Amino acid sequence: MPQVISSPRAGPGAGESVVATEKLEFELLRACCAAALSTNHDERIAELISLGVRWDVLLKQAEFHNVEPLVCAKLLEFRVSLPANLEGDLERRFVTNAQRSLRLTRELARIMACLENHSVDAIPYKGPALAQAIYGDVAMRQFSDLDILIRVSDFDRATEAVQELGYEPSTKLRAPVERAWLKTGYERGFDGPQGKNLLELQWRAAPGFYAVDIDVQDWFQRATCSWLGERKVRTLSPEDLLLALCVHASKHAWMRLGWICDIGGVTQSQRIDYDVVRERAAVLGILRIIEVSLEMAHRLLGRAVPLQLEPKAVGGVQDLCDRVTRIVARGTDYETESLEYFRLMLALRERASDRWRFGWRLLSTPSVGEWEAVTLPGALFPLYRVVRLWRVGMRLAS
Repeated sequence: MPQVISSPRAGPGAGESVVATEKLEFELLRACCAAALSTNHDERIAELISLGVRWDVLLKQAEFHNVEPLVCAKLLEFRVSLPANLEGDLERRFVTNAQRSLRLTRELARIMACLENHSVDAIPYKGPALAQAIYGDVAMRQFSDLDILIRVSDFDRATEAVQELGYEPSTKLRAPVERAWLKTGYERGFDGPQGKNLLELQWRAAPGFYAVDIDVQDWFQRATCSWLGERKVRTLSPEDLLLALCVHASKHAWMRLGWICDIGGVTQSQRIDYDVVRERAAVLGILRIIEVSLEMAHRLLGRAVPLQLEPKAVGGVQDLCDRVTRIVARGTDYETESLEYFRLMLALRERASDRWRFGWRLLSTPSVGEWEAVTLPGALFPLYRVVRLWRVGMRLAS
């Protein structure tokens, strides 16, 4: 049976300060997000509002962290304590997000029907599917694109299918580059009638160089079904969904609070067998990533950490969480090509073999940048590794 046993240990919750330099606005932001996952934060929110919030800063941060609907909905419950001109702004922002979410949900249903007609097995996740799973309402999650998981063997047929709906790849790649990208990449973006990069077809959890070699075929075999509006769609099993969200957030150094809300929301709304999660994470070598993700949901949102995944080596995981907390509290984009990011990615892996694989793949795996920098015929494609090593060396030297 799934076990969702909470750890009794003490630790910072959503009502306590996380770092001394944290702004009042970020404190209120995470208190509103925590309130979406429980009902015990109203006093804290009222207290923070009374301290003199810079509302323009708060709303800018809510937009950056992809939590605008959660924040707007919660603050509107305190409208008597808000400035007179703020209530209308909050309502407008919430309605605008709801309208966009409903449009994208309808578009997702159209795309899924098209893929089904072309016999392409597909699983929507994140976007409307995740909003429905966590909150039971697609309007309560901020998203701007649609993520659909497919098998890499179905990529060509899936591309032909969505082209019938007016979607075209966001970037044009030569045929040999396309084939190489399917081997080393993990997604392909498509521009559609409603905007650029609106659709992402994904065949891996992360780019190959991250050395998180999840077999997507296993995800398809374990997938379940749920309703999205009036349409029945396949969904990742709760355990695989948690793993996918943790890997995605770690790839971006958890810099947006919305990704941590997703993780906390899944642990709240889904019946998860955490023994299975721990077993799969250990096999993949991402146990530390899962522990950091759940600890961040505890620190920032007050979500209890399951006993099965409570960090055993307190120093290592807690130190990583200190670093990640500072990144999240900045409220700005994190430089993913910096040496600091590279060191963080290495520190997140518990096995030396995975750290070596990550480092080597990062140094030697060609990307679109290499393929665009030099044009080589298909027979000479292995030389792109040399181009990659040269470009990385020049970047480090500068």
